[in-house]
Amino acid sequence: METLRSDVREGVDRGTEARSLTYLSSLDGLRAIAVLAVVVYHAEPDRLSGGFLGVDVFFVVSGFLITSLLLREKRRDRRIDLRRFWRRRARRLGPAVLTVLSVVAVAGWLWTPSDQLGRLRGDGLASLAYVLNWRLIFQGDSYFDTFIDPSPLRHLWSLSIEEQFYLAWPLVVVLVLARSRRLLGPVALLVCTASVWAMGAIDGDLSRIYYGTGTRLHVIMAGCLLAVLADRRPKLVRGLAATPLVPLVATAAILAAMFVVTDDDANFYPRGLVLFSVVATLAVAGCARYGELPILSNRALVEIGKRSYGLYLWHWPVQVFLTDQRLGMGHAASTVVRVAVMGSATWLSYRFIEQPVRRSHAPLPRWWLALPLGVAVLYVITTLGATESEFTNARPGEVVTVSPEGPPEGGPAPRYDSVLIVGDSVSVSIERPLAESFAAVGLTTTVANHIGCGVGDGLAVTEEGDVPPFAEGCPDNLVRQDEIVAEVDPDVVFVFAHADSFPRRLADGTTLVPEDDPAALGRLVERAADRLTARGAIVAFALPADVRVRDDTRTNGRIGVYRDELTALAARRDDVVVVDVDAIVCPDHSCLDELDGVPLRPDGVHYSDDSAPLISPLLVAATMEALAE
Repeated sequence: METLRSDVREGVDRGTEARSLTYLSSLDGLRAIAVLAVVVYHAEPDRLSGGFLGVDVFFVVSGFLITSLLLREKRRDRRIDLRRFWRRRARRLGPAVLTVLSVVAVAGWLWTPSDQLGRLRGDGLASLAYVLNWRLIFQGDSYFDTFIDPSPLRHLWSLSIEEQFYLAWPLVVVLVLARSRRLLGPVALLVCTASVWAMGAIDGDLSRIYYGTGTRLHVIMAGCLLAVLADRRPKLVRGLAATPLVPLVATAAILAAMFVVTDDDANFYPRGLVLFSVVATLAVAGCARYGELPILSNRALVEIGKRSYGLYLWHWPVQVFLTDQRLGMGHAASTVVRVAVMGSATWLSYRFIEQPVRRSHAPLPRWWLALPLGVAVLYVITTLGATESEFTNARPGEVVTVSPEGPPEGGPAPRYDSVLIVGDSVSVSIERPLAESFAAVGLTTTVANHIGCGVGDGLAVTEEGDVPPFAEGCPDNLVRQDEIVAEVDPDVVFVFAHADSFPRRLADGTTLVPEDDPAALGRLVERAADRLTARGAIVAFALPADVRVRDDTRTNGRIGVYRDELTALAARRDDVVVVDVDAIVCPDHSCLDELDGVPLRPDGVHYSDDSAPLISPLLVAATMEALAE
């Protein structure tokens, strides 16, 4: 209890600045659910497909608590001390994140390949400046391709948005309150509405929407609006949570959404996320009204909620660095180790870093101001050995070429000199080791993948007939493929994509559903083969392996039709061969969970940093065998 009193006296958020001590346990329970959902989603996305929504719960809580604190300070002192507010934010958030950044810098120096150190340096410095979300946007990073070459600092994008909010919103509050307290609600509503409009107006990758400050601000502003209503219309807010059932039902709805929503559902933005924000706001309103709520005030949840900030900071670096391969264990045993390490790191951070700084009423010594500079210097020093890789700075859709460093590794010289790899996110997840494996057998390898795009005409669509944002650039990508074929003039084009098995909207406005019209799909892949062989290349189509996702029956039915049409195409054309990935990944009709003790496809579709180097030589060997026949 003394910890809670200290929190309130200091006005810091554990994260919570609160009017009373009674409702903190419920809010901590809600925060625990949110952070655990994020941890599970990052570790096992197929088990909790919407776990990423936990971040939005945090956003609503932050908006509510920060605005409540500012309004209470204004009412109590008749002014808002911005310097004191920002000092409290620095004390609350700074020590723990600086510790994580320092540990990641050292771990990266020990374990990160030299050609990825440059990116780690940039991510570290951007995290220090709280602009990592915009760096990820400009890099074309996809939040939802969790297993494609992840940064150990990627999760700090959300902290960047919160810090940008902490800097800007108090200034807005001060300026607005100087005119009239009644204006704050309309201003908050205007900002929220503008953010929703921006989310709906952006025509691009879901990750651009997800990382953007403006496109995510409405979630935080939902909490701000709740705080303004609680200040101006307390009876109305009490009415929103008329009974304890309201926050409990809202929490149940949050959990249901986390199980139902999928990370690639373009229809969720903006309507679904706005609705989710409203439900999360109701849950927060209920926690603000009532003392201890059943389930949410469970002691275990409350203790996790108190440490949610540290758990969020530590869980992702632990997962990125302590892979199954690095630990040399099976997936289950490695998961136990990772949970133990992230739990221990969270406890140590809370006990020896966060709590001592928070409890101390003495001003931080001046040398604390030098700590961010020290961490920046640490990143510069630990990344001095950074080297450039063909893939390091390549944006999605760009072309990368890898040349053989010497004669082939054993065996006779190949009949072909060059290969062009084209494909979607599955190919992206394996592109680096696949290119290196082709180069190792003597082929100059050019990579021109594009997430969401295959080689077929038209636009991939969802089951509801909507075009997801990632597919909208695919027609331009086909034009680019033709240009690359003409420019590179490869001997072999290796096609590794699942996207062409999706239902797709064709240029004439009709929709092609592979299961309903296999012949039409066959004509589509034949037109693709005509394009890719226009300069005399051989096309090697990878026959996709079965996937292991929530809709695996429907998805695998489509994939089966796609495989059949590709096999038939190869049977009637001398310039087309097929490489049966399914025979490697799912031998005897049973998909492998692991390869040499390493999880093969952690999300059921894509390969991981650990498994890609293991599967790539097998794919290249199968490809060379098919070409030799």
